[in-house]
Formats: sequence, structure tokens, C-alpha cells
Amino acid sequence: MKAAASSCAPCRPASTPGEVIVLDVPETNPAAVALAERHGMTSVFETARMFTKDAPAIAVDRVFGVTSFELG
Repeated sequence: MKAAASSCAPCRPASTPGEVIVLDVPETNPAAVALAERHGMTSVFETARMFTKDAPAIAVDRVFGVTSFELG
């Protein structure tokens, strides 16, 4: 998993000067946070994940970025 994650496209430097990459990294996955930091990414804002019931049973260690804030 580390090999695949370390080559993920969103973590590579922007190909166009001045291009900005924004990735919502779940802090519940320390490997995802470390990956973003290793590629020089810094926190610019934070979101809160809220659920009406229990959090879904997912493999958090396999989630390196969330693609949408509008899931509900």
C-alpha cells in the first residue's frame, strides 16, 4: 500500500507553475498525513466529518483523500 500511495498523482508537484493542489487528507490515517507532509503539503483549513449514526465501518488506513465534502 505504501508504494502505491507514495506515487499518487495528487501528491506530485504541480506541473504548471503557480498551480494549487488541494487534498482533504483524513487525519484518522496517519500514513496519509505523513504522505502529504512528505510532499510539502501544509494544512490550510480543516473540515469535520459528522454522522447521524455510528461512523461507517471502513478501512481508514486505505483512505488517503476525500473527494467530496457534500456527501449527505
